[in-house]
Amino acid sequence: MKALTPEQCKQWCKNQGLNVDDQLRPDLARRADIRSFLIPSASSVQLALCRDLLCCLDHQDETLFWIIDWSLYRPDEMELIVRLRENYGEKRKLIDAPGHLFSKSSADSENTLISWLFLMIAFDWKVNLIPSHRVSMLVIGDEVADVLISDKGRLSEFDDILKRYKLVK
Repeated sequence: MKALTPEQCKQWCKNQGLNVDDQLRPDLARRADIRSFLIPSASSVQLALCRDLLCCLDHQDETLFWIIDWSLYRPDEMELIVRLRENYGEKRKLIDAPGHLFSKSSADSENTLISWLFLMIAFDWKVNLIPSHRVSMLVIGDEVADVLISDKGRLSEFDDILKRYKLVK
């Protein structure tokens, strides 16, 4: 994992062919189908959903895990994320480097991404999860998840996940 500044996150998105708006949202929405759903309240279901979502998003070469807003600010509240980042040698504050670039070719495992995603859901932090191939993106925050998918095959796979978890409206 490599931590990125907001400007580096924007540049990474630009390199992937995505522009970022003022609210730090990449513009995939213009060319993708969007599925929104309420995040389940049971933590065991949240964790299983994280596994399935990550599989559906098809984490390939790199995935940008960009934390865009968080409600915890006191040192005792931030301790867990500080320690996770320190495991990767990151010493900067989250506000200075909120992006986390995970590479499938390095020691960053899919399990790590699942764990980080689960943590964001548990903390109700807003995060953009953007795989490098640009066909999908996950935006989580305020107890709601939006999945943006421009690949019809992946869209069908994701709709099956929504049905499995009874998250279809």
